[in-house]
Amino acid sequence: MRNCSYRVVRGDVVADKLSFRLSGKYKELILGSTLVITIFLAIYINLRLGIEIVYTHLFYVPIILAGVWYHRKGVLIAVFLGLLHIYLGWLAYNTIMPEPVIRALIFVIIAYVIGTLSERKDQLHDDLAESRAKLSESLRQLSNVIEFYPDATLIIDNNGRVVAWNKAIEDMTGVKAADMIGKGDNEYAVPFYGYRRSFLLNLVNLTADDLRDRYTDISVVNGRFEAVTADATLKGRKVILHCTASKLYDDSGNVIGAIESIRDVTAQKKMEAELQQQYASLTAQHELLQQQTAEINRQNVELTRVHGLLKESEENYRAITTSVNDCILTTDLTGTCTYLNPRVTELTGYAPDDILNTPVNNLVAEESGEIVSSILSSVSRDERRSVEIWIHAKSGKKMLIELNTSIICDAAGNPVGIVGAFRDITERKLAEEKLIELSRAVEQSPSIVIITDARGKIDYVNPKYTQVSGYTLEDIKGYDPHKINAASLTSEQIQERNRALRQGNYWRGELSKRKKNGELYWVSASVSPVRNKDGEIIRYVDVEEDITERKMVEVALKHANDELVKANEVLENRVLERTEALTHAHNTLEAIMQNIQIGVVVVQRETGEVSYYTTKAMEILSGPVMGIASPGRNRPYEFLKPDGSVLPDERQPLYRSLQHGENVRNEEVLIRRKDGSTVTVLMSSTPIVDPEGKVVSAVVGMLDITDRKRAEQAAGESQEKFRSIAENINDWIWEADENAVFTYSSPKIREILGYEPEEVIGKKLYDLMYPDEAKRFKKAIDLLYFTREPFTYLRTTLIGKGGTLATLEYSGRPIFDKAGTFRGYRGVSRDISERKRSENALLRSEARMKALMSAAPGTIILVNKVGHFLDCKVEAGNHLFPKPDDIVAKNAYEVLPIDLARILIFNVNRALKTGKPQTFEYQFDAAGQTWYQKASCVACGGDEAIVFVQDNSPEDQKRATAAEPETRQEGRKPGPASRSRPQPDSEPGSSL
Repeated sequence: MRNCSYRVVRGDVVADKLSFRLSGKYKELILGSTLVITIFLAIYINLRLGIEIVYTHLFYVPIILAGVWYHRKGVLIAVFLGLLHIYLGWLAYNTIMPEPVIRALIFVIIAYVIGTLSERKDQLHDDLAESRAKLSESLRQLSNVIEFYPDATLIIDNNGRVVAWNKAIEDMTGVKAADMIGKGDNEYAVPFYGYRRSFLLNLVNLTADDLRDRYTDISVVNGRFEAVTADATLKGRKVILHCTASKLYDDSGNVIGAIESIRDVTAQKKMEAELQQQYASLTAQHELLQQQTAEINRQNVELTRVHGLLKESEENYRAITTSVNDCILTTDLTGTCTYLNPRVTELTGYAPDDILNTPVNNLVAEESGEIVSSILSSVSRDERRSVEIWIHAKSGKKMLIELNTSIICDAAGNPVGIVGAFRDITERKLAEEKLIELSRAVEQSPSIVIITDARGKIDYVNPKYTQVSGYTLEDIKGYDPHKINAASLTSEQIQERNRALRQGNYWRGELSKRKKNGELYWVSASVSPVRNKDGEIIRYVDVEEDITERKMVEVALKHANDELVKANEVLENRVLERTEALTHAHNTLEAIMQNIQIGVVVVQRETGEVSYYTTKAMEILSGPVMGIASPGRNRPYEFLKPDGSVLPDERQPLYRSLQHGENVRNEEVLIRRKDGSTVTVLMSSTPIVDPEGKVVSAVVGMLDITDRKRAEQAAGESQEKFRSIAENINDWIWEADENAVFTYSSPKIREILGYEPEEVIGKKLYDLMYPDEAKRFKKAIDLLYFTREPFTYLRTTLIGKGGTLATLEYSGRPIFDKAGTFRGYRGVSRDISERKRSENALLRSEARMKALMSAAPGTIILVNKVGHFLDCKVEAGNHLFPKPDDIVAKNAYEVLPIDLARILIFNVNRALKTGKPQTFEYQFDAAGQTWYQKASCVACGGDEAIVFVQDNSPEDQKRATAAEPETRQEGRKPGPASRSRPQPDSEPGSSL
């Protein structure tokens, strides 16, 4: 190692961030003053002191101000200062040096980037203000529409709190919206049932299979849940309610709540019950006359089908939300803040020093503390999180933010921290939730909505109106709705309606209209006026329900009743004529009954004696059937419910037919026989009445379904296990048939690509790819389907529902049936998009570092905090550092003199600790002369720093020699003085 002596000068770099909002004249005054002062100081420092680095940094001040205030026009200031810098360099060295030219280009680039960012920021502020104005107007209009929705309607969010309670439900329950909005814990059930209990909208997250296993009176059609309940009590009277519920979604397909509409159908159900009782009475009298009652049975089936169609007339509601600008904040693994951008300070009001090096939980509200703690505890899993939490500003104001986090890893892939991006969504959340709920409620309403202006001219119709009438909004906008549809109201009814609306009241009625194709349809209409803030009527809202099918059912029911009366008269006239035929039929029936697989028993009402039974009944009961109608312990058999609990006597089918005349159809009953064994049967019973209508006996039929129930239970358990695994695994599970068409998809596809599982089923394995990628993947799939071999780690890129891309890794195995026939593939796909992006980012980062070290002038060394050289580029002609191969993987103490190595390590650690560049100068003797060099240490992440080493010019050496006397160090050869420069106080041991 060469002998050398050197002197160290410690320097700090301070960067000030300025952001002003001033008027034009003040901007010009400040910028002009700053420019003049900067030019004067630059010329003075260059000509009198020769400290180039100081006036170079001064140029950044007017460049930054010009870029912030004048956008891209600030490039002109940067060009001017760049030319001035080149000129001053020429004055100092009598030639154009490359360093001033490079710095001039940096000035222009910085001015252009700052100007572009500032211009984009102003544009985003203007767009945000315009969006908020439109959002407010839409919210006001939609609030007026949903308030007059005719059906009682409520909406809850994902936490079970009520967010909407319209006027119709107020009228139905007597509970005002102000008393119910915000309530949770099933509080909305109290006005209907007197206690808290689940509503239909609490069940919308259950699958169709779960509903079939647990409930028998709920139907699901296209995601819409329908049910009828008779347990409700409204204002002291028992009522029957028809309920319809569905989920609410945002634009991303996420469930944000549920909505339920409730309709009082007590009168309708009462009428249906009366009709069914009349029909049942007629059927019981003539049950054995199968040929004569065939037409009646057909009409009963048709009547049931028509009633079922009445329940399928409503649709789902959905909602949407948006986002705003981001704040960036990073922490270490303990949750201590290590960096924040200016947007965090603007949003919270805290200064950077108030947040840096403090726990981020200081910003988080108490109710969101557990969420942040869970994010900090999951760093080892390399996962991304997106949550909504509450924070508090310095002023004490609480804000709801949308937070997205990801893990920061070092070069070895080890987690070192967390980066979070968040935005204030408090106002947007409130406004969007209200707007989305009201907008979806109208657009997807199962009822017709027509909005007219104050003159009665059509201004808006929803899609349901177009679906029913055939007219679009473009066809009828500006027209009178009654001239378009030719309503069936009389002139007196029209005058009565107009008088009620002018007085500010609402009008209801039923009327017929004509479709665009001339067909007739019936509606139940409710028209309400809409007033402005001054109380003036500005619009009318007409909400109509298509009741065409109900009208048709009423006509059909009347016709059916007339036909039944006629049939009854005919049957009564023919009874006497058919006595002999009945005797023959009885004998035939007896032969049939003794050979069918249904056990039949006839029991007398008065005595409880069994007057008839078949051999199949004895087989099912495993003994004599006597005493089947005996009460309680006197009966040799025990009747149980399907869940194993005791079935009370009054709920048994035979008892209900004998005592109440009920017709019971296919009720599942568990029978515990005398020997202790059990059998599951479907039990049906029908009362037999005398001519006076009095029940004299009953017929009970029993079908043994024990084996079928066992098979269904085994199949259900198997399906439940598979579904539980598929829905909870982190990978996407799929199945494809022999034509490479998806036949099953687990719900994980929703998180990866945004598709619902039903949207993927029916597509081929390569339908969700770009054409070129699909061709490549299809060749691989065709080969696999030809060889029918398992495959693993087959990578491809898929297109998400919103246009996003996801890289997936496929693995699969072939499926064969019991006969050995190939049926397709079943496989698992894993989303490796984040891993792929991390790999690409690491490669790009390494390439940029290599390019920077190759292009930058001088000697560049990458060193860690203990002094190990990790990489380097040594400038040709450098007399202190040896070749790169002799430096890399060695310690500074092995390469440099001990004192210089110690000072280098000290400045590297100081740069890593403070985050600011550290500069020092030194000199050494080599090749017969004294050399001056300057080194700058800059932290570059983790425990690594980059050291830039440059030779000082001969003129600098001369000025330094003339400015300071020679200094001698004890035990060392005297050397020339350091370069002349104001010296800050050095740390102990940092100068020689």
